[in-house]
Order: sequence, then C-alpha cells, then structure tokens
Amino acid sequence: MIDFKEYSEKFINLYTDEIPEVLLGLLEKDNRLDLSVLDLGCGDGALLMSLYNKGYLKNMRRIVGVDLSTKRIERLKSKAIFKVELVCSDACNVKQLEDSTFDYVFSESLIEHVPDDKALLVEIQRLLKKDGVLHISSIVKRKYGWYVYRCNNKWVRDPTHIREYSSEQEFVSLIRNSGLKIIEFKTKSCKFHPVEFLIRRIYFLIFKPKNINSFFLRHRILDKLRIIKIPIIGYYNIEVVVKK
Repeated sequence: MIDFKEYSEKFINLYTDEIPEVLLGLLEKDNRLDLSVLDLGCGDGALLMSLYNKGYLKNMRRIVGVDLSTKRIERLKSKAIFKVELVCSDACNVKQLEDSTFDYVFSESLIEHVPDDKALLVEIQRLLKKDGVLHISSIVKRKYGWYVYRCNNKWVRDPTHIREYSSEQEFVSLIRNSGLKIIEFKTKSCKFHPVEFLIRRIYFLIFKPKNINSFFLRHRILDKLRIIKIPIIGYYNIEVVVKK
C-alpha cells in the first residue's frame, strides 16, 4: 500500500468539465435556492470546480469541502475561484461540522478508502438535513477484474483502496442497511484515459508545469482527446442517490 502522504502530494487531481452522470441529472432537476452542500473527501476540488464551471453551484448558499490531506486542502484553497469553507478532517468524524447541516452531501470515490465504510455512512446521516440528499460513488470489481496497482496483497484500481465492492448488490445493501433510502443507482464500465496517463507520466515529469490541476482546462485540444477511453476489464463505477 502506497504511503498516503506521498500519494496526496504526487497524485494531483486534474480539473476537467466532467460531472458524474447521475449527479448531473439530479442537480438539473433542482431549482431551489440557498442550499448547503458538502463535498466529503473533496481532494483537490475537481468535482467542485467542475460544478462551478458548469453553473451548478450558483444556488448554493454554503459550500464546504472536507479532506484528510492538508496538502490537498492547501491546493484547493489556492485554486478555488468561489467561496468555499475547507476542513481538514477524517471524513468519518468531522467534529468541526454540526448535525443536520447540509441539503446535499457528495462523496465521490471516498468510501473505498476509509477504514470503516459503515462509520462513514453514519457520519453522512448525521451531517444531512432531514430529507437531505446524498450522492455517493465507488468501485465495483468483478471476480475477473484486474488492474496494475496493489494494496493489502490484492490487485486494485487505486493503490490506496482499502476495499473494492464485489457487486452492485453488495454496495447497495451496505447503504440500505445503514437506514438511508436509495432513490437511484447506476453502474458503468471504468475507463482508462491514455492521454491523461501520458501527460502525467511524461509531460509533467519533464516540464514540471506549475498549475497542474488546471492543465486540461487550459489545453482544450488535449482535453478533447480525453474522449479516447479504454474499458478496464472487470471494473465498474457505481453512482447512488440516497435520501435521508
């Protein structure tokens, strides 16, 4: 398993215009004003930046990002072009935030990283308002799934994954058993971006650009080439919309 601090410093989240499909549909239907949103496990702020660029944060009265990495929090603080409160904390125990605070909680590709996935869902319930909505995503790995990284003596999609769920039903049941109401879920094949891989492994190492996060926003031709994707055999992304 790769060192968490080293991973946070070296594997920088790249900003793009991509928004998870189910989340996009959810936000397009919501015309309410003065909402509060929490990005739990926000990383460098890739999701928040995409939502801002597409205009989906305009109805948000309060925007909060939580991440365990001080390095990622610092990077988001220096890059954010919108008002956001940033908290460095364990996502399973965010003592800085009060109960029943948020209309929306986003938790993208976080639950597979935390030591206790059930504890994370309990904390999310605490933070959501009554009738608040959670959008949560993770990884499903079939028995025949394989990728190049190792963690805890297993082949994994990401070197910091503590677990990878074996089926959609396992993940959905975990959420349902926590007492949350599932509104919608969808899975689709995980894709590998050859262009992004080459940019990270070659261009960044040779030229060492300063503003790595926004690379694809500044180089739109290369960004368009990200449409070239290769399915990763046996791996799927799962998105779930949940109501408290």
